[in-house]
Amino acid sequence: MKTLNHKLKNRFRVRHLCRLAFIGLLSTTLYGQNPEKDEKYDYAQKRLQDGINEKDSVKIADALYLHAKIELRTGNNPTEAYRLFYQSLKISEKTKNYYQAVKTNIRLAELELQFHNPEGSREFLKEAFRILEDKTIDVKAVDPEHLWLDMYRVAGNIFITPSYTSTQFKPQYDSALHYFRKMEEVASSIKGEVAVAVAHYELGQIYHILNDKRALNHFEQAVALSSRQRPSHHLITYRSHLAKAYITFNRLKEAEEILRGSQEIIDSGLYNIFEHSQHLHYDAYSLYYELAGDYKNALTAQKKAENYTRVISESDRNANLTQWRARLETERKDQELRVQKQEIVNKQKLINLQQVFVIVVAILLSGLAVISYFLYKNYKKQKRLSEKNAVLIHEQNHRVKNNLQVISSLLNLQNDYIRDDTSRQVLSESQSRIDAMALLHRQLYENDQVELINIENLFSDIIHSVGHTFGADSLQLRLPLEVTRLGTDTATSVGLILNELTINSFKYAFRGREPVIEVSSRKNGNTIHIIYKDFGSTDLSDIFSNPDKKGFGLNLIDMILFQINGTLTYDFKNDSSITLSFTDA
Repeated sequence: MKTLNHKLKNRFRVRHLCRLAFIGLLSTTLYGQNPEKDEKYDYAQKRLQDGINEKDSVKIADALYLHAKIELRTGNNPTEAYRLFYQSLKISEKTKNYYQAVKTNIRLAELELQFHNPEGSREFLKEAFRILEDKTIDVKAVDPEHLWLDMYRVAGNIFITPSYTSTQFKPQYDSALHYFRKMEEVASSIKGEVAVAVAHYELGQIYHILNDKRALNHFEQAVALSSRQRPSHHLITYRSHLAKAYITFNRLKEAEEILRGSQEIIDSGLYNIFEHSQHLHYDAYSLYYELAGDYKNALTAQKKAENYTRVISESDRNANLTQWRARLETERKDQELRVQKQEIVNKQKLINLQQVFVIVVAILLSGLAVISYFLYKNYKKQKRLSEKNAVLIHEQNHRVKNNLQVISSLLNLQNDYIRDDTSRQVLSESQSRIDAMALLHRQLYENDQVELINIENLFSDIIHSVGHTFGADSLQLRLPLEVTRLGTDTATSVGLILNELTINSFKYAFRGREPVIEVSSRKNGNTIHIIYKDFGSTDLSDIFSNPDKKGFGLNLIDMILFQINGTLTYDFKNDSSITLSFTDA
């Protein structure tokens, strides 16, 4: 008995290869259908063409599925079949054709088993189970029992199929038996003799491996059910396994009768018996002759079995597997590249939208600041008409200052959500301009002399505010002012110009060193000169003199100078010195 078991184990590997080939064939003939290639191909091709012409994704997915089945049944090309099934699956998922998706997931799971990849098979089968078990999804299956049959059959084989990538494979026979019994229950409930035969065959295989005599009963039932149909490779496969089971349990006479009957079917030439079934037959015959002591016939049968082994050799399977993996890897990389490109495009679109948004907001807010400036001037003219409006003016200035601070705070909050440096800078500059206007309004409502503004306090507040906006921790500010008070209108204009000059200094002059600013004033007759120095070394004369290179800030300065009839001179040779000259009204 030990010798017998040893011989059976030596044949396990080849028998397992045949088993995998048989799994693929079961999916095409489980329901007793086997149409001719030409007829099936013409139908699939017509359905594909109709789907393309009508732009019907459901028809296209179905046609690809049919072409894949043809490749498996007649072309013997699992690589191409896998590609077609995979395309069909993606279309079915996109169109939410759940019935087609379940069928295709099952077929891909079967192919993964043929490729010795039970992990991949498990993923496809898990998705099929998920769809069928989800009560919220209407699969619209005409034959849901047949879907469960296929899933239970594939699930059982997953637990007994070794992986090419695993060196420590341990079959889980209890799990396999669980799913094969479920398959038998479903097959019996729909009275499908072919499916019941397959279930008994799968159960018999497991019990045979476990050296359990229950294998005999299952194999016998599979043979009995299959014998009611036209003889086929299934019948020869079942009979070969039954013969081996008889041999295992030392019932050589019954084994010889079964093998002789199978040989008569093969020799008749009337039936299409596949190579893997004939291999199993002659391998069983060889084992029988060897145990019977007929070594000559044992050798002859073994040679025939080896001939069929070469037809289904592992080298061919490895070649197909390598080709399939290369193609699948290429498709996955292409898909990843497409996804990455789309992500880049989407990110760029988002950045562009953010930039446009920031620019529009900056323009609107800057426009609001300019409009506020002119509105304020008009208001000052009206204020002079009556001293009775003094209280109202103070309240107005206070509210304008508060509103501008609210706008500045909103810009500061928005700035935290901007990732683009250019946009952040534009927004910060706009915030600084609004802060300058707010500081001026604070001077107005805090000052008892409405007609005059203390420019020393105003200049200090504006420069420190800009420094805070640009994150300056410390700032040296010198204010040797000869003229300390200006009229309200003039102080407003000078304050805005000073704000823009300070922004310019923080952008270009204080890179990598502590900021130092000096603002002085002197009066020469009716002309007042405000001298601004930042002790920077950057020559900005080209920007100041070239209208095409001026930014929004310098253009704003030019506009204000035009309003007060002022001039601006600059010297960048010995530090940075900019002189603002105007006549105080």
